[in-house]
Amino acid sequence: MKLATRIIFIYTSALLFFISLQVVGQPYLNTLASAKEFKALQGKPLSDKYGQVVSIKVVYQIASKKLFYINGSRFTVHHQFCEEILGYDLGLYFFNSVTYSRSNEDKEFLLGNINIYKATGNIALEISAIDQMSTEDIETLYKKVCETSYFGNKLMFLLNSPRLITLAQEGKLPLSTIHPSEIFKNQRYQPLMKGVAIGILRYIRMDDLANTKIKPNEILLIDGSPNSLPAVAGVITTDFQTPLSHLTILGQNRKIPIMAFKHAIADTNLTKYIGRNIRLKVDSDTFTVSLTHKTAIKSKRNKSLKLNINYSVDSLIPARYIGLNSVAIVGNKAANFGVLYNLSKLGGFTIPESAFAIPFHFYRDHIRRCGADTLIAALLRQRATISLEEVEFQLKIIRKRIETAPIDPTLVLKVEEMVARLGSNTKLRFRSSTNAEDMDGFSGAGLYTSKTGVIGDSSKPVDKAIKKVWASLWGYNAFQEREYFNMDQSMVAMGVLVHRSFPDEAVNGVAVTKNIYRPSSFGFVVNAQFGDESVVAPSVGVTSEQLICYPTSGPELFKDKMAIEVITTSSLSKKGEPVMTQEETMALANQLERLKQNYYKWKFTGKDYIHFGLDVEFKLVGPERKLYIKQVRIYNN
Repeated sequence: MKLATRIIFIYTSALLFFISLQVVGQPYLNTLASAKEFKALQGKPLSDKYGQVVSIKVVYQIASKKLFYINGSRFTVHHQFCEEILGYDLGLYFFNSVTYSRSNEDKEFLLGNINIYKATGNIALEISAIDQMSTEDIETLYKKVCETSYFGNKLMFLLNSPRLITLAQEGKLPLSTIHPSEIFKNQRYQPLMKGVAIGILRYIRMDDLANTKIKPNEILLIDGSPNSLPAVAGVITTDFQTPLSHLTILGQNRKIPIMAFKHAIADTNLTKYIGRNIRLKVDSDTFTVSLTHKTAIKSKRNKSLKLNINYSVDSLIPARYIGLNSVAIVGNKAANFGVLYNLSKLGGFTIPESAFAIPFHFYRDHIRRCGADTLIAALLRQRATISLEEVEFQLKIIRKRIETAPIDPTLVLKVEEMVARLGSNTKLRFRSSTNAEDMDGFSGAGLYTSKTGVIGDSSKPVDKAIKKVWASLWGYNAFQEREYFNMDQSMVAMGVLVHRSFPDEAVNGVAVTKNIYRPSSFGFVVNAQFGDESVVAPSVGVTSEQLICYPTSGPELFKDKMAIEVITTSSLSKKGEPVMTQEETMALANQLERLKQNYYKWKFTGKDYIHFGLDVEFKLVGPERKLYIKQVRIYNN
């Protein structure tokens, strides 16, 4: 490089750096001339629903017709800027009530975020899903951003709610728009559990996982979504997950970092570390990998969880007689179901019919009859001195003993009599209900088995279904997970929750009664799918509908709005139609709020209300798409 050229280059670089420093110190800009200015002002997006996003908040002042690009390091919310810089003095309640309404009569500001999605380079203007901004105001805000920024015609408007999607379909938004599904499907990175791990990076193909011995000091790179894993330091998967997938729950329970990175196997910047000791840090919008000489971080296990057992009840229990005080008798899943039964009587949702529980008493009676109790006791005595291979072998023998031994015919007769008492349903679902799952501090999702049994059908006999559920208590993954959480394995027991099966479900889904993408903010996360395609363990390549909804029975701000934020639509949707209508989503959201309020009173865990969450499974059933809620448990994250 010639001397003169070098001097010009150094001068220009210094000037840009000086300008950048000036911008960083300013509370706002009225124009955005370059990517450098964007970077100087950028902050976090409205939520962490997508990975690798940078954002700037914008405020348009209607009276002055001025647009303000806000310094994200100084102002975390729009109201703070309007109050401190623009002199707004009517308080947050009035600000929210007026600014997010449709009426323009008292409105002083139009609010938005400009997001840059690093994976694709898309630039989009986004307004809050609760904002009822008119099409005229949307167009005003959009055009003003285009006029005052370097984006120009590259700027798109994000259709992040059913209302906006419908307006675009009807041709009422003459803007360049982008659908959330386009953003979601092109994302490359998804943090499932944030944190730091130290360990040996190891690549294992999903097809080989079942037959591979894994060490606790390994960080796994997997080309798929395992439902369970032995103790590991961290996980990198190529598959995006839902908030309640078994892999996500596993990471949250164990407090180990887990992330999805679509191109992980092809990324040489990552794969070059295979076989080497690394430090993996998973953050909201990115991850970092580096070599380290440090040894693996010791897992921070929860304190030993206390398990209670009461074998004294030797009769089947209809759902109406089950409650939270029944955990030691029938297990957590059945106890929580009893709560659902009582709340369903208030209206708004239904629970699966013909519901009752088979208490722990019958499980203990069976393992004593077949001698499995002796095998279990022997395994627990030897556990400290035998290999994992031997543990797995002995567990297999225990399960076989439970499954092949004849069941007490009196129990089968009792089940048939109970089913006849409760209705005409003969196709039944037999679901695991242990005292070591669905509890505060331990989910146990995916560890145990549920089976279908049909009264009078020799191809799906009731006794076989019950024994399969009992035997699953001693599955290898279940045993290892309980050991990981330092549980007393001699105190575990299996009850069975029984209710009618669902051959005609139109929709199945899961929900979390807290806003996991925007901590300390209101909102529920809902994942739904057509028919019986699983949400928590979907088929390869299948994505569920993902939403954030805001019940009208919640804070005042949401009472007069049908506020639904779309993250992505279902990949099974033929024409982009939603899995659930807006009315169905809001009806579900209001029932979720009621469940949350009641559980917060009964099972308060020390968290404030906004951070207290439930994990809820639901269905829409039949041609009338009737809302059923089939499971509720504490959300452990």
